[in-house]
Amino acid sequence: MFFTLSLQGGGAERVIASLSNEMAKKNEVIIVTVHNSKDHYELDKSIKRICLDKKLRNDKSRIKNKLQKISPRRVKELASIIGGESPDIVIAFLPLPSLYIMMTKHFSKKVRRIPVILSERADPKREYHNIIIFTIMKKLFKYADGFVFQTEEAEHFYSGIINCKTEVIANPINESFLNHKLPAIRRKVVVSCGRLEEQKNYKLLISSFAKVVEDYPDYSLEIYGEGSKKDELIEYAEELGVGNKVHIMGRVKEIVDKIIDAGLFVLSSDYEGMPNALMEAMALGIPCISTDCPVGGPKALIKNGHNGILVDVGNEEELSNKMVEIISNTRIAIKLSRNEIDSVKEYSVEKIAAKWKAFVQSVLFGQ
Repeated sequence: MFFTLSLQGGGAERVIASLSNEMAKKNEVIIVTVHNSKDHYELDKSIKRICLDKKLRNDKSRIKNKLQKISPRRVKELASIIGGESPDIVIAFLPLPSLYIMMTKHFSKKVRRIPVILSERADPKREYHNIIIFTIMKKLFKYADGFVFQTEEAEHFYSGIINCKTEVIANPINESFLNHKLPAIRRKVVVSCGRLEEQKNYKLLISSFAKVVEDYPDYSLEIYGEGSKKDELIEYAEELGVGNKVHIMGRVKEIVDKIIDAGLFVLSSDYEGMPNALMEAMALGIPCISTDCPVGGPKALIKNGHNGILVDVGNEEELSNKMVEIISNTRIAIKLSRNEIDSVKEYSVEKIAAKWKAFVQSVLFGQ
């Protein structure tokens, strides 16, 4: 049983969908979500879906206050669902579902006997900066039976907090991004993909791009995604005089066809877990630049100068200079492109799911 907020869209949600579809080939899989919203990712027909909330939600708001969002009704409902389904193991993704499941495990005798694996998907320093939330997390998480991290940096945060089996497992790359031929000609376009929120720091990307087009006016910037900062980003591009060159593309389903021939991909985030968008761009062979942001996902993926470029978080000048370096040097772009494709082959869904299965076995049977 997987437990998360929703399958409405996002990195953690995509990973759950990919792992569930792969595991459903040989196992019974149930996905339980807090919110009842339309699923963005296609699931195998054999996978059972259950929602705690009965009313359909269409909002895309993020969890801002975890304590306000946790209700006794939901904890009781979750305990009833787990007790009724009797899964062999429950895997919770994201902080709020992890708090939910551990509260449920604490208060319900039926749930207490079922092993629980928690999976950290972002920067725990930011998720648990509130002292109250941190204290609650510290008390509850020590009773987890297993913990999966995306990076060693995230794992280090929990040293002394948890006392269970742990494993660092990267995200799988969706198969639709693998085994594509490199385009003969690349468009003069810089692309980025992700939620239009503060974390992604698209203002850094736009301001850096504004410097690039001073020397390369035939280039444009396409940002794929939705979020609360859309209007603010459009206004910011206008202020910098590049409003006609910066395009907010929204969320699209056939993203591969839209970006595969782009000249450059940039991840400008202040923090990330294991960024799916970066992994997918690398799999497509788009020359990539990323901020070297916590909690170490880009650093785990990119060997700087070999299969991508890393820049300091928030460094506008460095980012614009590296963008120019790739745009102006075809040899460097081709080298990065070819090395990227080779380096991400180990992140296929089949290989990552195998690591998850092995870890689940070790938690269940003490291997």
